Amino acid sequence: SSPVCARTVFASACAIGSCAVTTPAVTRGVAAVTTLTTVLRRTFALFARRASTLTTMAAAEPEIPSGFSEIREGAARALFPGDKAAFYNKPQVQNRDLSICVIRAFDELRRAEDVSQRERKKERWLERARKEAADTGKDPDSVVFEDRRDPLPDLRIFEAMSATGLRAVRYAKEIPQVGRVVANDLSDSAVDTIRRNIAFNGLEGVVEASHGNCTVVALQNRGGFDVIDLDPYGSAAPFLDSHIQAVADGGLMCITCTDLAVLCGNHPETAYGRYGATAVKAKNCHESALRILLATIERTAALHRRAITPLLSVYMDFYIRVFVRVHDAPGKARAAASHQSLVLQCPSCPAYTLQPMGRDHGSGRYLAATVVGQEKCLECGSSLQVTGPIFHGAIHDRAFVERVKEKLAHGELFRAKERVGGLLNAVLEEDGVQTLHYDLHAICNAMKSSSPPLAKLRAALRTQGGYRLTRCHVGPNAIKTDCPQHELFDIIRAWRLSCSESRAPKAGTLAYRLVEGKQPQLSENLSFEPTDEERERGEAMFYPNPEERWGPKARARIENGEFREMKRAKKDE
Repeated sequence: SSPVCARTVFASACAIGSCAVTTPAVTRGVAAVTTLTTVLRRTFALFARRASTLTTMAAAEPEIPSGFSEIREGAARALFPGDKAAFYNKPQVQNRDLSICVIRAFDELRRAEDVSQRERKKERWLERARKEAADTGKDPDSVVFEDRRDPLPDLRIFEAMSATGLRAVRYAKEIPQVGRVVANDLSDSAVDTIRRNIAFNGLEGVVEASHGNCTVVALQNRGGFDVIDLDPYGSAAPFLDSHIQAVADGGLMCITCTDLAVLCGNHPETAYGRYGATAVKAKNCHESALRILLATIERTAALHRRAITPLLSVYMDFYIRVFVRVHDAPGKARAAASHQSLVLQCPSCPAYTLQPMGRDHGSGRYLAATVVGQEKCLECGSSLQVTGPIFHGAIHDRAFVERVKEKLAHGELFRAKERVGGLLNAVLEEDGVQTLHYDLHAICNAMKSSSPPLAKLRAALRTQGGYRLTRCHVGPNAIKTDCPQHELFDIIRAWRLSCSESRAPKAGTLAYRLVEGKQPQLSENLSFEPTDEERERGEAMFYPNPEERWGPKARARIENGEFREMKRAKKDE
């Protein structure tokens, strides 16, 4: 339990391994013992380092220098100068807690994949070698496999815009088997703060402060990082190309965008310039923002013959955060067009239609998609608006999200544990049967109808055609279903007719176009009476903000290498 003990065991293991390798009596076990010795050396070296860290943490805490304040978050302690040269963003605690859980789950996943890959290679090699031995008259059991590949290295993490170094310090302290964390920033004062916090936490050998443009640093380390955390103030789009090149094959990218005013349709011309996609104001704008970002990442990766796999994509508070794996896969990169669609969005009601950009023709060939051939909304008759392209594939990996939730359950230092847990509960309920969610209240409001309880709507969808209904993590009113859009609208029309307080809408209104002259085509078995199972509420998902005025801080700008805080405009208060 101490560094001294760890070093003693480490030295003993090395001596045992050395004797075993050089003893003639164990010639057939040379390969196995060599591999075991390497694993033992790495394991006990890691144990010694972790034990040393725990001993340092258990020792007397360093005094806070005069003129500085201390922030504690997780296992990290951060010093902040009195002039606020580098800022601390409290609402991002949820982001950092979630990111730690995701990286822990990712490291566990990649190590399991490495073991599986080695086993498959061993089985193939042994099968071939034993067959050759049998053909030459040798004993097949005498064949010994020697794994000459180096063990999987510890995680190499790059935080592109570190500001205070708090996130990098937490990564080094709270994620097992981290070999190196590079905390980069362009500001002189921010880098000074990063160095100060590294020393304050005793992590000089693990966390490295980097001073420079993150794009240049990324391009100087192509394929050099297993995890890249890209969390700018605003859009991450200008940094995608360089950082996609910097992540290793099979690595993880954690990307944040806070420019939701752009991604949600307030500035469609700016969205096209940044993301190569148009955005319109709609009730599903937050999920659409996630999918626009994923589409941009996928197209950027395809430029370098790389493919992405979204593991977790979430909307939180005032920003979006996506976690994607990047692979060297030219064949999959060619399929990018078949994963993306334009959205024909009705500006009047929540109805929409997807126009795919490509289609899979089989045998690795992908062709242009056929035109949907729809100009008017089939529900209300309004002219459709074109938005996107968006990523229309799955934005979560359910098995991976369950790993993340398991890591969260075993974390005792997470300040936002309750909110992150609720978010993951909502993500796990998303079924993935539909691309964009519907806002139930928006549909009912358009028809001038009250909203049915989710349990009754779930019963109606089940009795109508065995359809499913799930929640969506972006909000309590967001729903997803595998029911065709026209049947969903017919069910809401039937609910409206069943309500005694419903009145005929005025002629010429949106509700009139949605209701009048449209006879619901429904099953005779339709019922709004839920079962006991459908009445169950399930786990908590949506939590209120922990404080009033919960939102982003004022943006920091750099003048002559120094941070300055910009005054927040009144309209953003």
